[in-house]
Amino acid sequence: MPRQKGYAYFQEFIPNNGFDYRLEIANNKAIAMVRMCREGDFRASGGHDDRYDASLIPQDVVEFAFECYDKLEVQSVALDIVREKQSEELYLIEVSYCYGLDADEFEHGYWTRDGEHHCEPLNGVYWMIEEVIKAVSYSKRG
Repeated sequence: MPRQKGYAYFQEFIPNNGFDYRLEIANNKAIAMVRMCREGDFRASGGHDDRYDASLIPQDVVEFAFECYDKLEVQSVALDIVREKQSEELYLIEVSYCYGLDADEFEHGYWTRDGEHHCEPLNGVYWMIEEVIKAVSYSKRG
Protein backbone atom coordinates (compact mmCIF):
# COMPACT_ATOMS: atom_id res chain seq x y z
CA MET A 1 0.00 0.00 0.00
CA PRO A 2 1.24 3.52 -0.69
CA ARG A 3 2.36 5.80 2.14
CA GLN A 4 -0.44 7.86 3.54
CA LYS A 5 -0.03 11.54 4.34
CA GLY A 6 -1.95 14.74 4.83
CA TYR A 7 -3.94 13.82 7.92
CA ALA A 8 -3.56 12.92 11.59
CA TYR A 9 -5.44 10.35 13.61
CA PHE A 10 -6.00 10.84 17.34
CA GLN A 11 -7.40 8.30 19.75
CA GLU A 12 -8.32 8.95 23.36
CA PHE A 13 -6.05 7.12 25.77
CA ILE A 14 -7.96 4.71 27.98
CA PRO A 15 -6.10 4.00 31.23
CA ASN A 16 -5.98 0.23 31.62
CA ASN A 17 -4.07 -2.45 33.48
CA GLY A 18 -1.03 -2.62 31.21
CA PHE A 19 -2.40 -5.06 28.64
CA ASP A 20 -5.09 -5.56 26.06
CA TYR A 21 -7.16 -8.52 24.93
CA ARG A 22 -6.79 -9.65 21.33
CA LEU A 23 -9.54 -11.85 19.94
CA GLU A 24 -9.48 -13.16 16.39
CA ILE A 25 -12.89 -14.48 15.36
CA ALA A 26 -13.94 -16.59 12.37
CA ASN A 27 -16.90 -18.93 11.98
CA ASN A 28 -18.14 -18.24 15.52
CA LYS A 29 -14.86 -19.37 17.07
CA ALA A 30 -12.34 -17.07 18.72
CA ILE A 31 -8.67 -17.24 19.48
CA ALA A 32 -8.03 -15.10 22.56
CA MET A 33 -4.89 -13.82 24.21
CA VAL A 34 -3.66 -11.17 26.60
CA ARG A 35 -1.00 -8.90 25.11
CA MET A 36 1.23 -7.20 27.64
CA CYS A 37 2.49 -3.65 27.12
CA ARG A 38 6.20 -3.15 26.68
CA GLU A 39 8.05 -1.56 29.57
CA GLY A 40 7.77 2.22 29.34
CA ASP A 41 5.15 2.03 26.59
CA PHE A 42 1.35 2.05 26.65
CA ARG A 43 0.94 -0.06 23.51
CA ALA A 44 0.50 -3.82 23.62
CA SER A 45 0.42 -4.34 19.87
CA GLY A 46 3.74 -5.53 18.48
CA GLY A 47 5.29 -6.21 21.88
CA HIS A 48 5.26 -9.99 21.33
CA ASP A 49 4.54 -10.68 25.00
CA ASP A 50 1.36 -12.65 24.33
CA ARG A 51 -0.26 -14.88 26.93
CA TYR A 52 -2.63 -17.60 25.79
CA ASP A 53 -3.63 -18.89 29.22
CA ALA A 54 -7.42 -19.34 29.05
CA SER A 55 -7.78 -18.42 32.73
CA LEU A 56 -6.66 -14.86 31.85
CA ILE A 57 -9.63 -14.30 29.51
CA PRO A 58 -12.78 -13.24 31.40
CA GLN A 59 -16.20 -14.36 30.20
CA ASP A 60 -17.40 -10.78 29.67
CA VAL A 61 -14.49 -10.12 27.27
CA VAL A 62 -15.47 -13.12 25.13
CA GLU A 63 -19.12 -12.02 25.14
CA PHE A 64 -18.19 -8.42 24.27
CA ALA A 65 -15.99 -9.60 21.39
CA PHE A 66 -18.78 -11.72 19.90
CA GLU A 67 -21.21 -8.78 20.25
CA CYS A 68 -18.77 -6.62 18.26
CA TYR A 69 -18.33 -9.40 15.69
CA ASP A 70 -22.10 -9.61 15.23
CA LYS A 71 -22.53 -5.84 14.88
CA LEU A 72 -19.74 -5.66 12.31
CA GLU A 73 -21.36 -8.46 10.25
CA VAL A 74 -18.01 -9.79 9.01
CA GLN A 75 -16.68 -13.26 8.22
CA SER A 76 -13.52 -12.80 10.25
CA VAL A 77 -12.00 -10.05 12.33
CA ALA A 78 -9.33 -9.27 14.90
CA LEU A 79 -10.45 -7.12 17.83
CA ASP A 80 -8.29 -5.28 20.35
CA ILE A 81 -10.14 -4.66 23.61
CA VAL A 82 -9.12 -2.90 26.82
CA ARG A 83 -10.76 -2.65 30.22
CA GLU A 84 -10.77 0.88 31.63
CA LYS A 85 -8.96 0.87 34.95
CA GLN A 86 -11.47 2.87 37.03
CA SER A 87 -14.88 1.88 35.67
CA GLU A 88 -13.98 -1.65 34.51
CA GLU A 89 -15.85 -0.86 31.26
CA LEU A 90 -14.70 -2.65 28.11
CA TYR A 91 -13.68 -0.66 25.03
CA LEU A 92 -13.04 -1.82 21.50
CA ILE A 93 -9.95 0.15 20.48
CA GLU A 94 -9.02 -1.42 17.15
CA VAL A 95 -10.60 -3.56 14.44
CA SER A 96 -8.46 -5.37 11.88
CA TYR A 97 -9.86 -7.06 8.81
CA CYS A 98 -6.46 -8.56 8.02
CA TYR A 99 -4.34 -10.41 10.54
CA GLY A 100 -1.84 -13.23 10.67
CA LEU A 101 -1.84 -16.33 12.79
CA ASP A 102 1.32 -17.12 14.71
CA ALA A 103 2.29 -20.74 15.22
CA ASP A 104 1.78 -20.29 18.99
CA GLU A 105 -1.90 -19.56 18.48
CA PHE A 106 -2.63 -23.01 17.09
CA GLU A 107 -1.66 -24.77 20.30
CA HIS A 108 -3.91 -23.01 22.81
CA GLY A 109 -7.43 -23.84 21.74
CA TYR A 110 -10.31 -21.52 21.03
CA TRP A 111 -13.48 -20.01 22.53
CA THR A 112 -17.04 -20.46 21.31
CA ARG A 113 -20.05 -18.15 21.73
CA ASP A 114 -21.21 -20.03 24.81
CA GLY A 115 -18.03 -18.94 26.60
CA GLU A 116 -16.51 -22.38 26.53
CA HIS A 117 -12.81 -22.79 25.94
CA HIS A 118 -11.97 -25.81 23.77
CA CYS A 119 -8.49 -27.28 24.14
CA GLU A 120 -8.37 -28.52 20.55
CA PRO A 121 -6.14 -27.66 17.63
CA LEU A 122 -7.54 -24.92 15.48
CA ASN A 123 -7.32 -23.81 11.92
CA GLY A 124 -8.51 -20.23 11.42
CA VAL A 125 -8.08 -20.36 7.65
CA TYR A 126 -10.27 -23.48 7.48
CA TRP A 127 -12.90 -21.68 9.59
CA MET A 128 -12.95 -18.82 7.08
CA ILE A 129 -13.32 -21.24 4.17
CA GLU A 130 -16.22 -22.97 5.99
CA GLU A 131 -17.96 -19.58 6.30
CA VAL A 132 -17.59 -18.85 2.58
CA ILE A 133 -18.94 -22.29 1.64
CA LYS A 134 -21.95 -21.80 3.96
CA ALA A 135 -22.64 -18.35 2.48
CA VAL A 136 -22.46 -19.64 -1.10
CA SER A 137 -24.64 -22.66 -0.27
CA TYR A 138 -27.20 -20.43 1.46
CA SER A 139 -27.37 -17.96 -1.44
CA LYS A 140 -27.98 -20.79 -3.93
CA ARG A 141 -30.96 -22.01 -1.87
CA GLY A 142 -32.42 -18.50 -1.38
